[in-house]
Amino acid sequence: IGGYDLLNTQARTLNVSVLYNDSTQTIINAGPGDPSPPWIRLSQPINAVVDAFMNPGSTDPTTRLYNTMIGFRDMPKIANFLSLDIGSALGPFFFTLAFNILFPTIVVALVYEKEAKLRVMMRMMGLGTSAYWFIN
Repeated sequence: IGGYDLLNTQARTLNVSVLYNDSTQTIINAGPGDPSPPWIRLSQPINAVVDAFMNPGSTDPTTRLYNTMIGFRDMPKIANFLSLDIGSALGPFFFTLAFNILFPTIVVALVYEKEAKLRVMMRMMGLGTSAYWFIN
């Protein structure tokens, strides 16, 4: 918080501006359909100002007025719903599961073929390469 400007605050009227340094970058355009700048909730600094205004110089807990603001809310806006895409969340799991099931099976078949020299034996018996790949 940079500071408070109490403007024309009087004994029974509180008028305050909260000054702060906001380093978030927002794009604000004046065209139709462009998003409005986001609201920034400053409930704690305003709580402190209201508390100081209600209890000027009072430290006695029996005479203090306590103020607690829950917070400020934005103006009502169009509801946005939670979009939960189950396919995107579970897709990597099932892809990994399929890979972990199929990969060892393929490796075992290749190792068995190399070990038993099946392809060489089939060619020696007169079968072509296409027959080998069709069988496997």
